[in-house]
Amino acid sequence: MLVLLHGVISSWRSGKIAPMNPWQAKTLEWSVANPVPLENFAELPVVTSDAYGYGKAQS
Repeated sequence: MLVLLHGVISSWRSGKIAPMNPWQAKTLEWSVANPVPLENFAELPVVTSDAYGYGKAQS
């Protein structure tokens, strides 16, 4: 328990701030600011295709 507590405190004090989208993901949850505001989007985004639809035929 003490090791966990030490890790949490030392990360909190001097840890790096993570970038907004470190993996360049294409999904909606990575397009929201961090920390998440009360309202995620000013207007609902329209999803027109699968974010990772690799190899699917275009319609």
